[in-house]
Amino acid sequence: GSRAVSVILSGTGTNGSAGLKRIKEHGGFALAQDPIQAEYSDMPRHAIATGLVDVVLPVQEMPARIGAYLARLADMDRAQPPDDLDDASALRDILLLLKVRTGHDFSSYKPATLFRRIHRRMTIVGMTTLSSYALWMRDQPEESPTLMKELLISVTHFFRDPEAFAQLEQQLIPQLFESKAPEDQVRVWVSGCATGEEAYSIAMLLAEQAASRLDQPLVQVFATDLDEGAIATARDGLYSDNDVSDIPEARLARFFSDQSIRRASNC
Repeated sequence: GSRAVSVILSGTGTNGSAGLKRIKEHGGFALAQDPIQAEYSDMPRHAIATGLVDVVLPVQEMPARIGAYLARLADMDRAQPPDDLDDASALRDILLLLKVRTGHDFSSYKPATLFRRIHRRMTIVGMTTLSSYALWMRDQPEESPTLMKELLISVTHFFRDPEAFAQLEQQLIPQLFESKAPEDQVRVWVSGCATGEEAYSIAMLLAEQAASRLDQPLVQVFATDLDEGAIATARDGLYSDNDVSDIPEARLARFFSDQSIRRASNC
């Protein structure tokens, strides 16, 4: 969980990014070596390009930063929604800055979840109180979209939660196609699609179900997300070999095409 730490060092390829995504998915901490310092910069550069790395540092500064992060985790785990006026006022300021600078209102989030995520971000930037973080955030315009990413956690992977996808494939999706004629439509909306893997996974299941029927209806999949960077990745439909490593070969051959070291989704 949040005690997991991903450290991406000098190397080639993109497999570091795959492990990084799994750790971030569960709230862990991610550091990457400064590519300028790395003998082989591919690995840290690929990791940084995901937008999920918390800190980029020279190697010699990493142990102290990891130690400071772990030292604050106990306080973060015990964190509760603010119950004094100063903290409540600071939280309102933080939410207002988020709304003004990102256009999104997070005030309806569960207070305990909201507070834990903000505290995690405070731990990364070295702030100890909500009021000091609110003041610092006011002077750092780039912090608002970063905090928004922290609240959204736009991390996913293909066929995430295999049990749920098995239920979709075997029970729910066949029902969607019952009594459908060629002039009919099957429409599916994936909200909070992050970088698109879930939407493409569902599209594959729908395409397979449609292909098994003589009278195929038109299939449409809509996908949305608040994170503009994540939705841009989803639109591109480009994934590394590591991203698609959990997909069976038959589906890879049918739904993906090779493009250099990356694969482009045809869904």
